Amino acid sequence: MGIPIVHARAKTQKRRKLFSIRIDPEVWETAKELGLNISRTREECLKQAIQQLQNTGTRL
Repeated sequence: MGIPIVHARAKTQKRRKLFSIRIDPEVWETAKELGLNISRTREECLKQAIQQLQNTGTRL
């Protein structure tokens, strides 16, 4: 019996929700070719949009 190993990141990181979105196939292909992490990129863009709306009330 050993002590379970838990990564520090696992304790603080929220579980991500799995869902699907529709993306233009050409945009998806180009993003993959460029090595973009589509999930992380989408998440960061949404965070920026949320912050903009909360700070200014401006609609996108």
